[in-house]
Amino acid sequence: PGAAPAPTDSGEQVGDSAVSHPATSGVARKPTTAQLLSQGKKLLHTGRYQRAIAVLKDAVRGGSGDALAQFELGHALFRAARYDEAVAAFRHAIRLDPGFAAAHCDLGSVLATMERFAEAKASMQRAVELDSTYVLALTGLGKLHLRAGEYPAAVTVLQQAVRADSASAENQYD
Repeated sequence: PGAAPAPTDSGEQVGDSAVSHPATSGVARKPTTAQLLSQGKKLLHTGRYQRAIAVLKDAVRGGSGDALAQFELGHALFRAARYDEAVAAFRHAIRLDPGFAAAHCDLGSVLATMERFAEAKASMQRAVELDSTYVLALTGLGKLHLRAGEYPAAVTVLQQAVRADSASAENQYD
């Protein structure tokens, strides 16, 4: 009993269903983890969260050691307001790749949404430790400092975010 297959842009089914490609002379084959990730991200970006979750769960099953698959599943679950499951997916991604700054940052975002602010701040702080120029993590951490009334810390972190963002913008035009 798996998730309902999701149609791709070409109308083929992905997920638990086999995919037939003309290049393989009609031989059906399971989609790769990369194909499932791509399809899941497309579904997520078009607001089809439940379908994205189903496809991304297939991607996780196909590439169980893939931190990116867990990370994308966490995004879909977060968008679908399935917060506890999103936390679990992001934590699994972090177990698979402890240096995955984006997973730490997004875990912090979910935890903040759940009003688990101390945990959220710790997660955002870890993201910043891993990547001191990660603007989204710096901004999230700054907001959490503000919420806690830690104004000097908030100013410091938000200034760091502005510097990182400015440096990023300058590098785009070099």
